[in-house]
Amino acid sequence: MRRLILAAILSVLALPAAAERIVGCRADHGPVIAAAWREAEARVDAAIRFLNANPDHPHVREWFGTTPAPAIRGVLKISLYRLQHGRRPEVECLSEKACVGGFFATARFQPERIGLCPRFFGPEGQVDRRFGILLHEVTHLAAGTQDRAYGPRASRELARRNPSAAATNADNFEYFVELLPDAAAPPPATSKQPR
Repeated sequence: MRRLILAAILSVLALPAAAERIVGCRADHGPVIAAAWREAEARVDAAIRFLNANPDHPHVREWFGTTPAPAIRGVLKISLYRLQHGRRPEVECLSEKACVGGFFATARFQPERIGLCPRFFGPEGQVDRRFGILLHEVTHLAAGTQDRAYGPRASRELARRNPSAAATNADNFEYFVELLPDAAAPPPATSKQPR
């Protein structure tokens, strides 16, 4: 009996990664979402390498204050795992009506899904980039981060005032990765903007 149970567990673990699901999106959104996933994965990987090499760098302290590097690294690593192809949550494109409050995206736990608002597909600036938005939502799902502060200014202030709260704030991880010093960041992925 134990062998049968062990064989069943091993067969489930050996299954290929699940295909990614995108629900309710226009055809031209698919490549944009795929590019954002790839860029998020590459940039989080670069952020982990940066943190490993520079745990006390001013950029780390700017977003996380005195939080120990292992705590930051833990959230980044579990998020990177979920950003990898086959482990990503389902994505759904939401209507403007479903996106009150000017949000870019939402995370839902049951079923596990990231909802993308129309703003996600708009022009990108230096912050709140598509890859960063996906990372923000993935940190909620993978690491249980919260929305304690929104925006770069409030996130920096949170790191200064309450480092332990900054280490559980999704925007702090988003901006830490989005604003990595140029030498640490990989070149941006290219994607066409939907009309």
